Amino acid sequence: MSPSILTSLSSLKVSKHFIARHALIPNSSATSKPMLIYHSVFTSPATKSSITAHLSKTNVIEPHWTYSMYPTSHFHSNTHEVLIILSGSALLLFGGEGKS
Repeated sequence: MSPSILTSLSSLKVSKHFIARHALIPNSSATSKPMLIYHSVFTSPATKSSITAHLSKTNVIEPHWTYSMYPTSHFHSNTHEVLIILSGSALLLFGGEGKS
């Protein structure tokens, strides 16, 4: 992937969100680490295949699936999850059902 497809670190906008424990989902309370949102990391003309190739090359993130989100609540106790919206938009709920 060409470096021009990546937003420069100095221009990258990062949002941090601390999410309180909810029912059986520990969220940020387990580690005091926030959920991070990196806005517009990939610039046009990034494609699904070029992003997958880039992530595979980093040897940090191994893409496992490229489909829609799970329709049910879930959390990972021993790993991170990376979500990439390639086109369009998404309305997602983080932290568990009933959170806003």
